[in-house]
Amino acid sequence: MTGAASATAVVTYTDGSTATVLLELTGWANKTADFGNTVALDTAYQLKAGTGKTTTKASLYETTVPLTPGKQVRSLSLATPSVPAWVAPGSGGLDWQRNSDLQIYAMTLQQ
Repeated sequence: MTGAASATAVVTYTDGSTATVLLELTGWANKTADFGNTVALDTAYQLKAGTGKTTTKASLYETTVPLTPGKQVRSLSLATPSVPAWVAPGSGGLDWQRNSDLQIYAMTLQQ
């Protein structure tokens, strides 16, 4: 994601209940954070196909989402999957409308 983006995510709790939350994330090419995000990782360069290392830096950003107090989280999933349908067998072919602008690389739950 090269620009800021937001999407709806679904939190599923261990009791079977669900809640929707808004994920707002800064794009890796942004020079400053959006939405109150913080930098999780900075890179010194980017790798570009056919050209190798560049002097352009990139960052991965982190955010927080509100959760229901007293409940345990089972999963967090994007309401619109972040993979094209051809990656998800049985989902109907090349259905790029299922693609989200967001990609989750890692997730940590903290109390």
